[in-house]
Amino acid sequence: MSLASSNSSPRRTRNYAQPLIALGLTITLGFSAILGFVLLDSRDQERERARQAAFNVIAAMSSEIDRNLELYDLSLQAVVDGLKLPSLSTLSPELRQLVLFDRAATAKDMGSIFVLDRNGTVVIDSRTLTPQPYNYAQRDFFKAEVDRIGTGPYVSRPWTAPDGEAFISISRRLTDTHGAFAGVVVGTLRLSYFQKMFAKVSIGGQDALTLIRDDG
Repeated sequence: MSLASSNSSPRRTRNYAQPLIALGLTITLGFSAILGFVLLDSRDQERERARQAAFNVIAAMSSEIDRNLELYDLSLQAVVDGLKLPSLSTLSPELRQLVLFDRAATAKDMGSIFVLDRNGTVVIDSRTLTPQPYNYAQRDFFKAEVDRIGTGPYVSRPWTAPDGEAFISISRRLTDTHGAFAGVVVGTLRLSYFQKMFAKVSIGGQDALTLIRDDG
């Protein structure tokens, strides 16, 4: 009788052990699945927070750039309107500068605002009473105004001045009393303005900030 009991005990132990092992594996797999889901969800949330933070930074920088370009363009419009004054040619160079150019024309990171004649030669410069007669007929900000009819501002490609400094330009078309092309008013903005703005943003080794025009 004791021999039979002794023989059946290991069998019952094995019968109990198998369900326990299966239950343990099921619990382990379940916890692993839950942990994996939590980690994936956490990663997605981190990615979304990073995306939202990047969007907020870009939105803030875009807003600042748009505001400054709009203010600068208002200065260009003031020059366009001032050049139409009949008495402008009778003013002294000093008074002419005061009439045409406001304080925005000398703001930090802003270069010169200059007036080009219909041949692309500088005839008026906001920074000096005796401008150098540089010719910009081959620059895109001049060619664009010759060819187009619209009255809105044009933002140029980056270019380098004779002294080696890099700029972008905002230009507006000048017309005579008959509506024909009469020249261009150009405002210059130093590329260092964007470089200093971008330098304030902390980015990783795999990240980059790029400023492009809407035409790519």
